Amino acid sequence: VEGLAKGREEGRLEKGREYILRIGAKRFGKPSRKMRQTISQISHLDRLDAILERVLEVSSWNELIDE
Repeated sequence: VEGLAKGREEGRLEKGREYILRIGAKRFGKPSRKMRQTISQISHLDRLDAILERVLEVSSWNELIDE
Protein backbone atom coordinates (compact mmCIF):
# COMPACT_ATOMS: atom_id res chain seq x y z
CA VAL A 1 0.00 0.00 0.00
CA GLU A 2 2.82 2.43 0.89
CA GLY A 3 4.57 1.70 -2.42
CA LEU A 4 1.34 2.33 -4.29
CA ALA A 5 0.87 5.71 -2.60
CA LYS A 6 4.48 6.65 -3.40
CA GLY A 7 3.93 5.65 -7.02
CA ARG A 8 0.78 7.76 -7.27
CA GLU A 9 2.55 10.77 -5.81
CA GLU A 10 5.43 10.40 -8.28
CA GLY A 11 2.89 10.13 -11.10
CA ARG A 12 1.20 13.33 -9.97
CA LEU A 13 4.57 15.09 -9.73
CA GLU A 14 5.50 13.95 -13.23
CA LYS A 15 2.16 15.11 -14.67
CA GLY A 16 2.43 18.47 -12.89
CA ARG A 17 5.91 19.04 -14.31
CA GLU A 18 4.65 18.11 -17.78
CA TYR A 19 1.73 20.55 -17.54
CA ILE A 20 4.02 23.38 -16.42
CA LEU A 21 6.37 22.77 -19.33
CA ARG A 22 3.57 22.47 -21.91
CA ILE A 23 1.56 25.49 -20.79
CA GLY A 24 4.69 27.53 -20.15
CA ALA A 25 6.03 26.75 -23.63
CA LYS A 26 2.83 28.12 -25.17
CA ARG A 27 3.05 31.30 -23.06
CA PHE A 28 6.78 31.99 -22.87
CA GLY A 29 8.38 29.92 -25.62
CA LYS A 30 10.59 26.88 -25.32
CA PRO A 31 12.21 26.62 -21.86
CA SER A 32 15.98 26.54 -21.57
CA ARG A 33 17.73 23.34 -20.56
CA LYS A 34 18.40 24.90 -17.14
CA MET A 35 14.71 25.76 -16.69
CA ARG A 36 13.66 22.22 -17.67
CA GLN A 37 16.16 20.88 -15.12
CA THR A 38 14.85 23.22 -12.43
CA ILE A 39 11.27 22.11 -13.05
CA SER A 40 12.22 18.43 -13.19
CA GLN A 41 13.78 18.73 -9.73
CA ILE A 42 10.64 20.04 -8.04
CA SER A 43 9.58 17.28 -5.67
CA HIS A 44 6.70 18.80 -3.71
CA LEU A 45 3.14 18.77 -5.02
CA ASP A 46 2.31 22.01 -3.22
CA ARG A 47 5.13 23.78 -5.06
CA LEU A 48 3.99 22.43 -8.43
CA ASP A 49 0.40 23.45 -7.72
CA ALA A 50 1.51 26.98 -6.83
CA ILE A 51 3.49 27.25 -10.06
CA LEU A 52 0.57 25.95 -12.11
CA GLU A 53 -1.70 28.57 -10.57
CA ARG A 54 0.78 31.31 -11.51
CA VAL A 55 1.46 30.25 -15.09
CA LEU A 56 -1.26 32.51 -16.52
CA GLU A 57 -0.38 35.43 -14.25
CA VAL A 58 3.31 35.96 -15.06
CA SER A 59 5.16 36.93 -18.21
CA SER A 60 8.32 34.77 -18.24
CA TRP A 61 9.83 31.49 -17.14
CA ASN A 62 12.01 33.24 -14.58
CA GLU A 63 9.07 35.08 -13.09
CA LEU A 64 7.13 31.83 -12.93
CA ILE A 65 9.81 30.01 -10.96
CA ASP A 66 10.89 32.94 -8.75
CA GLU A 67 8.36 33.32 -5.97
